[in-house]
Amino acid sequence: MYQSFPRQLGRSGVTSFAHMAEIAVDKAAKGRKYAVTIGHDRRVHMVRIADANEKLIAATFVRGSDPDWLAEEMRFAAERRGLL
Repeated sequence: MYQSFPRQLGRSGVTSFAHMAEIAVDKAAKGRKYAVTIGHDRRVHMVRIADANEKLIAATFVRGSDPDWLAEEMRFAAERRGLL
C-alpha cells in the first residue's frame, strides 16, 4: 500500500507524544527506517530517514520500536528546542 510522506502526526504541546508515537510505529513499513521530525512550528512528522532534515530529527525508529521510548525521545527533543 502506498503511503505519502512526510506524514504529519500532530503538534507538540497539542497532541500527546504517546499518541503520535503509537501512530508512527503502527504506520511504519517492515524493513524500513523512519525519523520523527519536529519543526520550528511544532509540527511533528514521520518521514523516511533518507528524506529527513538532520537538524529537525527528534528520533529514528523502525516498525518494532517501543512507542513509549519513541514518545520520550520526542518529548525530550521538543523540550530541548523550547517547543513545549
